[in-house]
Amino acid sequence: MTNDLNRLSDTELIEAHSTVIRLLKERGIIHSKNVIGDLGEYLAIKYYHETPKLPKLQPAPPNTKNVDALSANGDRYNIKSTAGRVTSAFWGTKGLSFIFVPHEEFIQGKSYFSKLNSVLAWSPGKPDIVANLLGRTLEQKIKLVIRELDMFLTLICELKAQYEEAKVSLRQAPIRLNFEALERCHTEISYTVQESYPELLAKCEQARSEMRRFNEEIEVLKTIKSALPNITKPREGSILANPTEEQVAWLTLEWQPKYEVKEKRIREILRTLA
Repeated sequence: MTNDLNRLSDTELIEAHSTVIRLLKERGIIHSKNVIGDLGEYLAIKYYHETPKLPKLQPAPPNTKNVDALSANGDRYNIKSTAGRVTSAFWGTKGLSFIFVPHEEFIQGKSYFSKLNSVLAWSPGKPDIVANLLGRTLEQKIKLVIRELDMFLTLICELKAQYEEAKVSLRQAPIRLNFEALERCHTEISYTVQESYPELLAKCEQARSEMRRFNEEIEVLKTIKSALPNITKPREGSILANPTEEQVAWLTLEWQPKYEVKEKRIREILRTLA
């Protein structure tokens, strides 16, 4: 089948992809915008059906909150799917893997995956934090928030390293970039276990903002680096105050994908660097 697909032109391949998605939707395999999640649920349930000694599962009714599959005994399961570079051991489907979580463990926070979205409770997607933490004791909430904050602070350290790499790559740039001004916009975050739940929650939100800022700045710096080889020598008598810098700014605004960084934020970063 792979060889047959290799013979298709780019246009034919795009059309084939559209047809496959449509057929998967018609068969009920894909039923939402979360394609990876839907495929993971389908393949996981199929695996349980075909494997002896495992409970026979069926998809949970539509719009059932926090439950993806039900067994004949009424047990409830949550199925989490991920996409990556690793080939799934079960399916040989490149990039798709999944994990089953008994519903009670899922709700009680005993499993690797806590209650819906709690690990991503401060993500840019703005899920309902209150709903995610509903039913937990104050002690459980504090433990969750500390775990989240530790994870965020680790990610911030990784993002700082990526930012430094992007900054070093622009060290020889033919324009002046005020990295110090950009870095002054950031805030160092730390916490103690004696802090109250509202204080820890506020620091999680602050850490989320820091991660977003670093991600945006890294992407813009990468785009600036890509733009540099494409600047042209300023004409004599140019009316532009800083022709090279303005070319770089224009190319960065043109080339930076807006789904990664909004235009308003790109302009803010460029003004700070100027």
